[in-house]
Amino acid sequence: MNSAEQKSELRRRARLLRRDVDRHAERSEQIVQRVLTSTEYQSAHCLLCYVNVRSEVATESLIRAALQTDKQLVVPYCMDDQLRLFHLQARDELAPGAFGIDEPRSTLRDDPTRLVDPAMLELLILPGVAFDANGNRLGNGRGHFDRLLAGTSCHAVKMAICFTCQLFPQIPCEPHDIAMDCVLTESARFDRRK
Repeated sequence: MNSAEQKSELRRRARLLRRDVDRHAERSEQIVQRVLTSTEYQSAHCLLCYVNVRSEVATESLIRAALQTDKQLVVPYCMDDQLRLFHLQARDELAPGAFGIDEPRSTLRDDPTRLVDPAMLELLILPGVAFDANGNRLGNGRGHFDRLLAGTSCHAVKMAICFTCQLFPQIPCEPHDIAMDCVLTESARFDRRK
């Protein structure tokens, strides 16, 4: 089985496992609390957080918590097959968009003061389909986050959040793949930098 076939099979298995997570909301909240108490989150002024869809770890409470601080909260949205970054100031600035994911309302996207350069991010809280303990990430296969990560500062912390069932012994990776600095689940934390 070649690398593409391995990735496809891993995606299939991981999606099924993630879909069947019991106590989804409770486990998501455990992960969110791990993020909120992490030194990376507490020290970051400008952070990106994905807006979850379907069975991903729910980030609603994380987004609401960040909006209540003086942090600059950034959410991604897809335009022309690229991720753009938007400085979110209130939850009601989001509405259903591409792939059923909440994203900034189209009327707000033209405001240049709300656009964020990826190099400004200090912490990126990212989703994925599967991970390993070395920080290797398997996404949905479209490369959106991989392209975004290529434009971030080498000092930005890449934090993945997932359920324990999404961890695998090894994720096949290519030379262009960018590993996460840490992976947080409801019961563990794995750090690549240490």
